Amino acid sequence: MQDIGSELLSAARDGKADAVSDLLTHNELDVNSADSFKRTALINAAKEGHEEVIKRLLAHDGI
Repeated sequence: MQDIGSELLSAARDGKADAVSDLLTHNELDVNSADSFKRTALINAAKEGHEEVIKRLLAHDGI
C-alpha cells in the first residue's frame, strides 16, 4: 500500500484530477513531497500536460 504522498504523486502523473482533489483534503499530506527523482506532484502533472491537475494543485495552499 502506498503512503498518501506517493498516491498524490501517482495521481498527478496519471492525470487523475478527482483523486488529486480527494488526496489534497488530507491534513497529513505534504503536497510538496517528491519522488526519488526529486519530482513533486506539480512537476509530474506539468510534465505529462495534465492541466486540470495543475489547476487543482495550484489552488491548494502550500504549494
